[in-house]
Amino acid sequence: MYMRLQLMATLVPTDCHLSVDFDDAWQNRLNIELDEIKRNAIARDDLITNKRACERPKDIADAVALDPTES
Repeated sequence: MYMRLQLMATLVPTDCHLSVDFDDAWQNRLNIELDEIKRNAIARDDLITNKRACERPKDIADAVALDPTES
């Protein structure tokens, strides 16, 4: 299984509302290693929250795909 990793300069676009606060997301971050390089990544729950907060169709679809509780 392959996973695409996107690096962003900001946590969420400025037009997103009710997103996770950066300090909270930083506290919940995942420490991962890919290709022997250590990286920080946003936690799944925080990513889902941010995706839903943006309310763009693509982000809503991503949130549904990422959320194991969605039916």
